Amino acid sequence: MVNKRLLICIPHLSIRPHLILDFLAIFFRSSTKCRILSLLFILFSFFTTNILAATARVDRTVIYEGETFQLFLKSDASDNSLDLSPLEIDFEVLSTSRSSQMSFINGRMQSSNEWDVTLSPKRLGELMIPPIDINGRKTQALKVSVGVAPANTNSEAQDVMLKVDVDQKNPFVQSQVVLTIRLLHAVEIRDGGLSEPTLDNAIIERMGTDVNFHTTVNNKRYQVTERRYAIFPQTSGEIILPVVAFEGHIMDRGRSRSSQRADPFNRFFQQLPTKMIRLKSEPIKLDVKPQPSQYQGDWWLPAKSLTLTESWSPDSPQFRVGEPVTRTLQLEAVGLTGAQLPGIINENALNNFKHYADKPVVKTQDNGQSLIGTLQEKVAIVPTQAGQFELPEINLTWWDIQNNKAQRATLPSRVVHVLPAIAQQATNQMSTSLPVADNSINNNSLSDTPLAQSHSELSAGYWPWISAVCAIGWLLTCMAWWRQRGVFGEASRINLVDEKKKISPQMALSALQRACLQVDARQVRDELLSWANATWPNESLKNLTQVSQKVDDVTFSQALTKLDEILYSPQKMSWDGDQFWQQIASSLKQNIKKPKAKNYVIPELYPTK
Repeated sequence: MVNKRLLICIPHLSIRPHLILDFLAIFFRSSTKCRILSLLFILFSFFTTNILAATARVDRTVIYEGETFQLFLKSDASDNSLDLSPLEIDFEVLSTSRSSQMSFINGRMQSSNEWDVTLSPKRLGELMIPPIDINGRKTQALKVSVGVAPANTNSEAQDVMLKVDVDQKNPFVQSQVVLTIRLLHAVEIRDGGLSEPTLDNAIIERMGTDVNFHTTVNNKRYQVTERRYAIFPQTSGEIILPVVAFEGHIMDRGRSRSSQRADPFNRFFQQLPTKMIRLKSEPIKLDVKPQPSQYQGDWWLPAKSLTLTESWSPDSPQFRVGEPVTRTLQLEAVGLTGAQLPGIINENALNNFKHYADKPVVKTQDNGQSLIGTLQEKVAIVPTQAGQFELPEINLTWWDIQNNKAQRATLPSRVVHVLPAIAQQATNQMSTSLPVADNSINNNSLSDTPLAQSHSELSAGYWPWISAVCAIGWLLTCMAWWRQRGVFGEASRINLVDEKKKISPQMALSALQRACLQVDARQVRDELLSWANATWPNESLKNLTQVSQKVDDVTFSQALTKLDEILYSPQKMSWDGDQFWQQIASSLKQNIKKPKAKNYVIPELYPTK
């Protein structure tokens, strides 16, 4: 008979290595027949273990296009090495998870590892899952069938749908095409994401944020997530929009019902099984049209609408020499981005004006249906001479994609009346108004006073007495003023001399130099005007343009133009006060008039008779 102790030791050799010595001692003491049976039993045990050590199974063998399925791999080996590369021929490996189990049966410890692999078929037809190598052990091969889902199937493809559409399939080059992506799902999506469309020969910009709403399709209620993109093709011809894909996890209804029957506490603890699903959209072909040959615009602007507006600051400006007025031009186009809009201001058309343009403000906004590009330009206009001038008309040609024709946005020309500087205007009014007033008085007194009126005034009752009293009061006031004149006259002359000393050219020049060294542009402007009025006291100079005209020097004029730009520019600009002083110092000193020396005649000591 076979030694029973020998047979008992054999199953425990793999988990109790210390029994090997006992096994060998019993083995060599046994008979030859017992030895042969023991060796056969050992070989059969190891052969059976190797066959059953690695297994494979799938959750279902019939799969529809766009669906995923689960491949379960199990091994009794403790090693974790797993080679899934054979699956990449016909399948895409989406995810892999691993779990381990340990158990004791009749005092014997058993361990196993199980992998849950999510696969997505790459093609239709009968596909083979090849054997998978797990630590030197291979699983059996499996077969799955991948087909097109029928229209009335109740699979997960009906619970989750992906729809993609465009607003036009024959756009013009560089015009906007709105791509709308809608994800419809009748079941809860635990997690998932949509791929971002990419295209080499087009600019793609996302429009706003996702919009969520509900809809009904074939008497089935869906929750919809909508996403929009604006696509701008950069070349004409045929363009294929990329495929949009969705990957996510939804609740696996079949596994959920079976798991609830097995363990009803899973639903309470929210341990519901999920299943990955993957959907892809159909490709969309665009036939992009080139720019029309009859289009004559300087810029190609295909838009739904385009407007050109202007505003002034102040609202109703009064143009005056040396005083800035801000003009704001705004261009707005529906169906274009702000980067596609051209500049508006033509600097060559602003003759007889100094102008300082601000940096353009470019924006792209979204109204929910289309992108709206805006370009805003501001320019400070400073008149340099009085008179009547014309700001020319501004035209911009664009292509109306809705009416398929060229349109023109226009700002009409504007005639402006530039007034002289305030001090110059006051001087002109004083010099022209007084002679006219004298002539009018003389003419009225000579020709428009009839004798009858003079006679009535002489016999006007008590009015002559009132006039006499007023005349006496006026005479008394004049006498009092005449007496005080001698007291205050000398003080007034002294004050006048002191005031002129305060604004002498030399003192103003020193103050100007200090302001330059302090790099204070506004103070430099004020001190420069003080120097100019002290140098030319008979003229009232109120702005740097008038000062530049008085000093005939190119370097001086350029320096004042730069200072003007610093003062009126909306942006902060760097300015070197020391360099400015070096540019203007020589010109300023040349215009300072030196006082003439008086010729004193020394009398002769011994005059000749």
